[in-house]
Amino acid sequence: MVRTEQPTRPPNPWQAGGDIACTFMRVNARTISDQTVSCPNKMNSTCPLPNTRKRYFRCCMLFAFTCGSALAAISDQQASMVALGARLFSEQSLSADNNTSCASCHIPDLAFSDGKAVARGTGGKFGSSNTPSLIGLIDQSPMFWDGRQSQLQQLILEPLLNAREHGLPDLAALDQRLTALRYLPRTASSEIAHGEFPNVQLATAAIAQFLHSLQLEKSTLLRITQAVGNDSHDTSESRGAALFSGRAGCAACHRLEADATGLTDLAFHDHGIAQSALANRLPEILEGWHAERALNRALIGPSTTETSALGRYRVTGAPSDIGKFKTPSLFNVAVTAPYMHDGSIKTLHEAVAHEIYYSAPDKGAGLDLEDRRALVMFLRSLTDERFEKLLSDPE
Repeated sequence: MVRTEQPTRPPNPWQAGGDIACTFMRVNARTISDQTVSCPNKMNSTCPLPNTRKRYFRCCMLFAFTCGSALAAISDQQASMVALGARLFSEQSLSADNNTSCASCHIPDLAFSDGKAVARGTGGKFGSSNTPSLIGLIDQSPMFWDGRQSQLQQLILEPLLNAREHGLPDLAALDQRLTALRYLPRTASSEIAHGEFPNVQLATAAIAQFLHSLQLEKSTLLRITQAVGNDSHDTSESRGAALFSGRAGCAACHRLEADATGLTDLAFHDHGIAQSALANRLPEILEGWHAERALNRALIGPSTTETSALGRYRVTGAPSDIGKFKTPSLFNVAVTAPYMHDGSIKTLHEAVAHEIYYSAPDKGAGLDLEDRRALVMFLRSLTDERFEKLLSDPE
């Protein structure tokens, strides 16, 4: 009998997503409620999780939904790295208190943000700035509000070694904790892991692959294109898009061109947010910041919300950069409140009112209530379908 070769089946992105969901659950199932559900990864008969916790079921399925389509065109090795990265992203042992992970602040169910004014890290310490969403992060370099990092793997390491976030003292401590993880591969290609801290290199490479998978849905991009291209302005969204690129002046910074990833110019601007924090105290805050830097040249990130208010100055040292912050992405902006680097603006309506004061030629005086509502409706249309359940009713 002649054996017939079976055609190779293309990779199933949802099975890959399900594998990610399982790795995420395996780490986190121990922490939340007592209510159990069946493992969502029905396509994988070897799934080690017959039961897990209800809240994390939702988070894990969101991981699968978020990553599934992005995994359709990548190799098995890359898919394995994404799955490993997803697991490390939720690994609480990579923190000083064994209770903080990347997913503690970048919560999958909240579009990878956290809904807080500023982040809370190890031991409940307050961070120094608002947590941005990670969707589309890889196309938004330089990164952080002050643009202090342009390399993705350095961005991954910084929170792990920040005393107010994960709180690990150095790379040696991180490598030691990674070594204790039984699921971390003990061998890796020399292209990925080598040198003094091979586990750190492997882990950051895996988390970087996971972050690469967090992309905006194509349907959302299509909806944006249709709203911008609708010259009839027969919907609130299309009217808001016309205002956004016209009289409101928003597109001067939040660019609508095809090459403007995330609707941002990736530049730095002062729109008055830091003024209250710096008012009458700028010399004192500058002196404190420079004293910190003199004591610790390896200081990672701003140590307080006050030094965070210095903005881009912390990177360049140019007085003209005091109070300037990077233009953030607007994708999923309607579900990632509060806003600005310090989370000081609570609602999207308030954010629109604040921003048009700085962007519109007439400081927003010519934009009435209906105009502002149309702008809000356009911004709401920038929400991925997978996160639309987070949208509140328009005010």
